[in-house]
Amino acid sequence: MKNDFEVRLLKKDPNPYIVKCLESLLERARKGEMRHIIYLVDLGDSFISNGVGDFRDRFNLIGQLEIMKMDCWQRREVNDQG
Repeated sequence: MKNDFEVRLLKKDPNPYIVKCLESLLERARKGEMRHIIYLVDLGDSFISNGVGDFRDRFNLIGQLEIMKMDCWQRREVNDQG
């Protein structure tokens, strides 16, 4: 029995906002201004990547994640209304 399948790679143009944001963060990291990082990345095709780098205070981490979550909800509500 033969299984035929096609693999398609979708080339997408880079999001200029994301590129600018990442370049800015990298610049600050190189200057030593960045101490910790939390990230969540949507890579498309239902694949989400996330990570935490060197975050020692778990209570501060949880608090920052809650603030980020609330900010995302508020921006989403504004976009839905506008």
